[in-house]
Amino acid sequence: MIKKLFRNSWKTLGLGLVLALLGLLMIAGAVLADSGDCSADLSNNGPVCAANSCCSTERMIGTVNIATTGFYRVETTVNYNSGDEQKNESFYLVIENSDGSSQYAVDGNAGNYYVVEDNGGPAAIVNKFAGTFYFDAGVNKIYFHHYAGIVDQYPQFLNDTMGSCESVYLKAIYLTLIPPEIKPVISLDKIGPEYAVPGQEISYTLNWSVEDNSVTNLVLTDPIPAKTVFVSASDSGIYDALTNNVVWNLGSKNSGDSGSVTLTVRVDVYTYDTDFIVNTASLDSDETEAVEDTVATEMDAHCVLTINKVDDIDPVQPGDQITYTIEYQNTGDGICVGTGVMLAEYFDQATSFVSSAPEMPHYSSDDLPYDPMPGELGEPDALWQWTELAPDGPHFMTVVMDVSDQAVDGQTLTNKVCIWAENAGSDGGEDTICTTETTTVEIPEEPYFNLSIDKLANDTV
Repeated sequence: MIKKLFRNSWKTLGLGLVLALLGLLMIAGAVLADSGDCSADLSNNGPVCAANSCCSTERMIGTVNIATTGFYRVETTVNYNSGDEQKNESFYLVIENSDGSSQYAVDGNAGNYYVVEDNGGPAAIVNKFAGTFYFDAGVNKIYFHHYAGIVDQYPQFLNDTMGSCESVYLKAIYLTLIPPEIKPVISLDKIGPEYAVPGQEISYTLNWSVEDNSVTNLVLTDPIPAKTVFVSASDSGIYDALTNNVVWNLGSKNSGDSGSVTLTVRVDVYTYDTDFIVNTASLDSDETEAVEDTVATEMDAHCVLTINKVDDIDPVQPGDQITYTIEYQNTGDGICVGTGVMLAEYFDQATSFVSSAPEMPHYSSDDLPYDPMPGELGEPDALWQWTELAPDGPHFMTVVMDVSDQAVDGQTLTNKVCIWAENAGSDGGEDTICTTETTTVEIPEEPYFNLSIDKLANDTV
């Protein structure tokens, strides 16, 4: 580590200062300050200090009157000669705001400082970035800090040991204050419906705007959301069936430009009441990061169950078979789902199950792990369970039952069937609906015969 600050002379051969301000900046005349122990008449090109003398390391080199508060880049054009051996001649700047606070480079390369390095060698003109600083409104002072050595903790600088003490010639410094780059701001606001029903066409309005600066290649992209299909797009929006995106190529836009486009999609017929149609659009340009906006539309879908049941013969006799036809349907506009759809059969004790079609029961009372039906319906004798039931028309189940030989004349046989879904509601708002079919046992009377025989004989033999 080089701990010694090299004592070299600082001879001015024509130190000049130019402060060039861009944008809304106003410049005050450059003020050359007295350096204290090492005072010099810089305007007369006098020596700053002699060789091997101790020079002040800080000097106020100018003031600038700032009209617009902000962060500014400072660049320097330096013509200097540090000699062929001295490799660590350098300087950095500090800004004193109008309120007296010191501002260091926010992008410093050596702690708080942005150090401009001299690699040594013959005199040369070098353009160097000197950091980004905060300037407040009013008169700001610019301080020049001169270093002949930089400590080892900043290895990016050349800190070779010096073999001799050379004079340093600082010929000119030109400071250019560049107002902070004003980046464009792009905004996207997407508006869509809060609720939608299956099969409905919904439209989104996409409002875009550009502020603070111009942009090029402004592109608005809107993917078609899941569970919908593309219908139309306004303002020359291009639909790509391969990517399922709609793209608006808006081109170059200036600050203050804005516009609106619309996208229309159709919701799928089969959706769940728990579904959300989520649509996220993005806006991007060559000068900005992409921005997004999302609209989530809740599905207002309904599962509405209906059920009907008929028997094929009535009355029946002991030993007959009864075929029940069950018709069940989701008449709503949403899929019945939740924890599943259950169809439950409750048999009369005077009957026994034979078969069902198109499916045999998924469970019987013997293998049900628990009573799945809500309320006080009780454990069913046969159960069918499906994950969902779409509103796609009527479904049928036929159940064949044997009538017991022990059934008695006039007995009423009851067969109850219920259908349930977690998200269902019948026309009456219930999640479980049932229907019961009754069949009468009728035993016909045995025929009664009352026979009499009369025999007549001929008198003539």
